[in-house]
Amino acid sequence: MKSQLTFILKNIFLFVFFLILSILNFHLFNYLNNNFFHLETSYHDDLSKKQMFYVAVFVAPLIETVIFQTGLYLILDELFKIKNSLTCIIIMSVAFAAQHYYNWLYIVATFFGGLILNTFYVIFNKKVPGYSYCFTVLLHALYNLYGILFIDSP
Repeated sequence: MKSQLTFILKNIFLFVFFLILSILNFHLFNYLNNNFFHLETSYHDDLSKKQMFYVAVFVAPLIETVIFQTGLYLILDELFKIKNSLTCIIIMSVAFAAQHYYNWLYIVATFFGGLILNTFYVIFNKKVPGYSYCFTVLLHALYNLYGILFIDSP
């Protein structure tokens, strides 16, 4: 019982650690853009705030986690037999960033966000493989929610 509680607490700590890294990533690139680059940040003007919330917090994490974590990791690990986790994480992060091509700084920010999400996924996939997808979706959803509530707000 005590070892199970320790396992759960370690995983909660790991989740919170990666969530904090995600938030720091948001703030770093938001600061860089606001103070140095002044690049366009309104990427989905065609969506209402409610639609953007729904897409960013529910739809994108579900779909992107299937594609860029679960699916791509499975392809790299099983099909291409790449067993080096760091190589897989970098390839997955490049693919994730390439899909977010709004501007060059956003691609860089998303690459680092991808490193965070993909590292989290790979670690959790080794620790609790049956739950790595769900926890990664939750982390991604909270990451996007934070951005909508505190970064994109006027």
